[in-house]
Amino acid sequence: MIIRRALLVLMFSVTVTIGGAFGLAADTDLDGADGEVRAWPLYDPCSANAESGEGVQLAIGQLKHPQKAERIAAIDRLARLCARDAIDPLLESLADEDPEVRAAAIRALGPLRYSQAADARLAGMIERLIPLATDGDWRIRLALSRTLASFQVYPASNAVLNLIANPGTRPVVEAGDLRARCEAILMVNQLRDVRFSRKAISFLMTFVDHEDPVLRSIALGAVGELKSTRNGYHELVAIARKAGVPQQRIRAIEWLLQWRATQALPLFEGIAETEAHPQVREAALRALAGLKAGPGAGPNG
Repeated sequence: MIIRRALLVLMFSVTVTIGGAFGLAADTDLDGADGEVRAWPLYDPCSANAESGEGVQLAIGQLKHPQKAERIAAIDRLARLCARDAIDPLLESLADEDPEVRAAAIRALGPLRYSQAADARLAGMIERLIPLATDGDWRIRLALSRTLASFQVYPASNAVLNLIANPGTRPVVEAGDLRARCEAILMVNQLRDVRFSRKAISFLMTFVDHEDPVLRSIALGAVGELKSTRNGYHELVAIARKAGVPQQRIRAIEWLLQWRATQALPLFEGIAETEAHPQVREAALRALAGLKAGPGAGPNG
């Protein structure tokens, strides 16, 4: 037993060394408030491996370690083990004094979630996580978007959209905040439930006009990433086609051109032929010409 425990300690030490660099707890870049956002895939539920419960308990014990790096490595270890017994201890880590530890715990809970068959446990996790959507640290909100969206249930998805992507009338004042909002917009566009996607894109359409060039650059980066989401293309087509706010329709057409979305050619042709609003029609004509002219002809956003 002593030898077995020593081996477990050695295995955990290796995880501390390499897990923080390559593990789930570090899969989102939190360094630098002006970094890019990405259209991450939603977390798939993990599958428990065959490792003994003793390894799980060892990692749980490390959640109280005085060193931040050790606590983050323990969280990564629990995520790799798919240790659902660790959900409650990880929820306790949401109160950790260090925001990077809290963010790591949030990310770990994404794939550790219970299935919807375990309604009470899933609802309990969501109830603990949603209040963090108004956390003052943008890194917490950034991590939370992917985890909550991955649950794919209404309360969690609604929080991503209406608490993180669009927290009321609070203005965007710094790069980290906009990163968190743009990440939420991208995550909403990965959902099977498309009720949230179009509203999220409307928020992004306002961010690309921000007067601050750094913030504007982050928003434009999110536009490029929107192309890689489940719903982004289809929502832009719907916005461009449906009579509504002309400026939003024009922007949707411009973004489709920016993406070199050749599958949208019939859409542009139809708008160019039948559209009554002159500026929308002109945007469709520019998009047609741009796609036919080849790469490099589109607008920057």
